[in-house]
Amino acid sequence: MKFLLLTTCVCDPDNLNDLERLLKCFDSVSDGIMFEHVVLLQNSGKNDRDLIDVIGNANYNLNLMRINSVISLAEARNKMISFSNEKNLVSESDFISFPDDDCWFPSLYWDRFLDLFIKNKFDLFYSKYSPEPVILSESSNTHNVSKLIRESSSITTFYSSDVFTKIGLFDENFGVGAKNNGGEDTDFAIRGALIAKLSYFSNNALVGHKSPLAENKPLYFRGALGVLSKHKFKGSSLFFNYLRKLLIGGVYLATGKLTFSEFKIAK
Repeated sequence: MKFLLLTTCVCDPDNLNDLERLLKCFDSVSDGIMFEHVVLLQNSGKNDRDLIDVIGNANYNLNLMRINSVISLAEARNKMISFSNEKNLVSESDFISFPDDDCWFPSLYWDRFLDLFIKNKFDLFYSKYSPEPVILSESSNTHNVSKLIRESSSITTFYSSDVFTKIGLFDENFGVGAKNNGGEDTDFAIRGALIAKLSYFSNNALVGHKSPLAENKPLYFRGALGVLSKHKFKGSSLFFNYLRKLLIGGVYLATGKLTFSEFKIAK
């Protein structure tokens, strides 16, 4: 099985330390599992490092891209997707994902992913994440639209090459650094799930990453609402989740966690 991983990192000492931890996760992976890893270094040239020799695994190949500026997350990912398509990396891969520079994978993650795929033949997979990830084991599929909206993230979601190709690019109206902050991962996952024949959710924290801060949720509200508004007529559960998000926004407004200008989706 071959994985294509797309990661971006804004170059500063802390972020690069996190990135090196992620890369070292691939130093001891079983034969028969291969990786192409595209890493876009933003703000390159400031605290940049030579990362080529970090990994000694012959089944792992690092592709470095560099830009001197800092751009939105969606734009950065679109640059990596375009690069990967030009190099035929998408068509030659089985699954594609967007691991953050500050996440990490347990050593047996990839072997267990392969075992689970052989048994279930999913074409979209996602799970929870935690600072203390567990080893992936056989579990029932508990996917539904509400869980996809709540749990899917760039850290844990994998798309088959066929689904990934049909999704296309990220919507640059949404995401970190965009005019509507947040929502880019949810938008991409919803579009993927609408295409996928079988979406699979493992209700376990399988990938390492710090836990999200509850107080930061209002910061990403506008992007999340915009994405659900975009998809609200594509299914009853999507419409229900859009209404639920509106109610949550009303609570944020009433408690002063959001202003009306922050509530309104930017066009």
